[in-house]
Amino acid sequence: MGKTFFTMLMDAGLHRELKILAVENGVSMRCLIERGIGIILDREKKENEFAKRGV
Repeated sequence: MGKTFFTMLMDAGLHRELKILAVENGVSMRCLIERGIGIILDREKKENEFAKRGV
């Protein structure tokens, strides 16, 4: 069975840091990760739009 993104982060040793960030921001780790992925995808989308415009 394939590993989930969450499992890969755990294997990379980021579990402790993610847990601290989640507690500091008052959200669950899953929410924190999903929000982070959303930010990354939004940034990529904006960069692609700028590239199409030739900016």
